[in-house]
Amino acid sequence: MRKFTKYPSNYVKAYTKIKDCYFVICFNGGGTGRRYGYLGDAIKDLKAMIDNAIRNYGVEYVDFEDCFIAEEINGDEIGEVAYRAADDSYFSDYL
Repeated sequence: MRKFTKYPSNYVKAYTKIKDCYFVICFNGGGTGRRYGYLGDAIKDLKAMIDNAIRNYGVEYVDFEDCFIAEEINGDEIGEVAYRAADDSYFSDYL
């Protein structure tokens, strides 16, 4: 008789494929090369980058739709967008 486990085998295989999940910052559509374990830290740094760009170059330099934080899985796959600057009320004065 076959012994049943708590989880189906395909569930376990799918779970083990996701080894490392980080958050990456994309500023004006380009990656910054920075990886974060916590979304809050990534949001804080992206806001600082945007604030610095506005202070140094002006608000027209920043494309808020292309400033976002996405999940990075296993170091090469970009997953869903976790945060987008255009949706944050913090930047509502500029939008």
